Amino acid sequence: IADKEGFAAIANDLTGRYQLTADLEFTPADFAEGGIFYNDGNGFLPFGLQKTVNEHETTYEATAFTGSLDGNGHVIKGLEIKLVSSVEDITCAYLALFAQNAGTLSCLTLTDCDFSLQVLSAPSLYVNDIYGAGVAALNKGTIERCDVSGKLSVTIQSEAGKAVVGAVAAKNQGNIYDCKASLALNVSVSRPQNAIWLGGITGYNDTASKIERCFYNGALTGTVSDAQTCYIGAVACWNYAAVTNCFVPNQYDA
Repeated sequence: IADKEGFAAIANDLTGRYQLTADLEFTPADFAEGGIFYNDGNGFLPFGLQKTVNEHETTYEATAFTGSLDGNGHVIKGLEIKLVSSVEDITCAYLALFAQNAGTLSCLTLTDCDFSLQVLSAPSLYVNDIYGAGVAALNKGTIERCDVSGKLSVTIQSEAGKAVVGAVAAKNQGNIYDCKASLALNVSVSRPQNAIWLGGITGYNDTASKIERCFYNGALTGTVSDAQTCYIGAVACWNYAAVTNCFVPNQYDA
């Protein structure tokens, strides 16, 4: 992959084997109206996330990436994802470069990311959880030697359940090795049913998963009202598996 168009084409085959051969720099013009990645103001759509607009509603469905992507030491700069689920939508639950990963993502360097997801007031369109991350919202594969920086925000104003957010993966059911991140994470919820699970590397590390030799040095911010809860973990917010040889220089308070 040598250009932005080739990178975006990964969406056409989620089983392929890919390698970057050049740095990729996205500009504000790419995401402005008339730009190649405008997408009705949504910017770059997460790989595996299918947005369908019909007469009555907008729906989102996610398909897992099962191939491999090798960043090969190259940098992807300035990527922008701006997702909004409104009253008419079936809620979008995935914010990340990859909606779901069941393959191998390695040696990816994402800098100056600007990712956001707003779930607006839609009481009848309940979904259990909202996942936000830099690399993969839901990881069932392997993420290794990746580096992500910039900012990510999730705002929930609906009856959704938890906001599960991490800089590398929101929910990890696979392996994360040798990753570092300084992605600033900002999560805000406003309904009594909402809660925040916010972690530097992952919001939820599931049983039989692994996180090894990872580093986080970003900002973690969770905003709730008195009726809600916010849990913060420097590496993993909720952890049911192995976390070894990780380092976080900052102290975080919930």
